[in-house]
Amino acid sequence: MIEKEISETYYHNPNDYTEKGKRIGDGISFRDVIKECERDFHRKHSTEYALNLYANSKTMKLLSNSCNAAPKKS
Repeated sequence: MIEKEISETYYHNPNDYTEKGKRIGDGISFRDVIKECERDFHRKHSTEYALNLYANSKTMKLLSNSCNAAPKKS
């Protein structure tokens, strides 16, 4: 039996962030915004954990920049 997938959708405006992934209004990193989304998911679905993050390449680049991650080597 396949279990029903639980999902939540969170939105952000990329124009609200600097190139380094900090929110312009308060300096919070996009990484910390993602953490808050994870906490919100768990509050809504207390017996479940978010296992996947689906995002476009611009969002993943913003997350990478906010973590100060090294660029991917080809």
